[in-house]
Amino acid sequence: MFRFGFRAKTPFKSTKNYYIFRHGQTLANKEHRNYGKEIFIAEILPEAIGPLTKLAEYLKNVDASANFASPILRVQQTIEI
Repeated sequence: MFRFGFRAKTPFKSTKNYYIFRHGQTLANKEHRNYGKEIFIAEILPEAIGPLTKLAEYLKNVDASANFASPILRVQQTIEI
């Protein structure tokens, strides 16, 4: 899983934080292969839960004004954690 954060400065000298990260690891990710027909139904692996739990713990205290996510299963599973 990758996490990328940056600060964007506005003309009003306010700072915003953006958090962009991927879904938990799937079997296709682990095996470095394309999803094929499984693109919408691929589930995250059990070993992805640990890193996602750490990310959730970090984000728990982040005040977010907006969240955006795909409706794909692996993304929704990531959000639930």
